[in-house]
Amino acid sequence: MNVGSYIFSQVVDYIPRYQFDKLVAKYHGNWHSKDLTCYNQLLHLLFGQITGCGSLRDICLCLEAHKPILYHLGFRNTVTQSSPI
Repeated sequence: MNVGSYIFSQVVDYIPRYQFDKLVAKYHGNWHSKDLTCYNQLLHLLFGQITGCGSLRDICLCLEAHKPILYHLGFRNTVTQSSPI
C-alpha cells in the first residue's frame, strides 16, 4: 500500500501551476479545447517522457493500465487513441 505520494506527483509539484496558467491565458491556449486542457496535455506528455513511451498509442496503453490511480497522479480526464494530442 502506498503511504506517500507517487513519484509522478512529486515531479508535477515542481511545475509552477500559477505561472503555467498565466501563460496559457496570455497565449489563449485553451481557446478551442473542450476536454483536453493545456495542463492536462502537459501531464500526458510528461507521463510519456518519464515512462519512456514512444507514441500516442504507448501513452494511451500506459494510462489505461494505471486507470485506478490516475486521479492521484493529477489527471482529471484522459485521452483516447483516436483523439489527437
